[in-house]
Amino acid sequence: MLNEADTRAKLIDPKLRIAGWGDSQIEREHYFLRGRAFTAGRIYLVGEESRRREPRRVDYLLRLHNALAIAVLEAKDESHTSSPGLIQSLVIIIPVV
Repeated sequence: MLNEADTRAKLIDPKLRIAGWGDSQIEREHYFLRGRAFTAGRIYLVGEESRRREPRRVDYLLRLHNALAIAVLEAKDESHTSSPGLIQSLVIIIPVV
């Protein structure tokens, strides 16, 4: 059974290359811009103090060119169906749009 990292390396990366996606069009490893989370964590209050949840990140962000992101891919290990990845992608992207 493939874990998430193996799924990316053995299944997703080769399919992206076959489909014509170049390295300059793919942001991997959870980052929108290198070293920067895709979205900051949600702010919530504890008494009078504000805190921030963990940032939301994506596995792949596909870009048509530098300024235009057109797709998010969320990798899962083989024990999951596609539904959790779809839900996770929607939860991440909808607040950003």
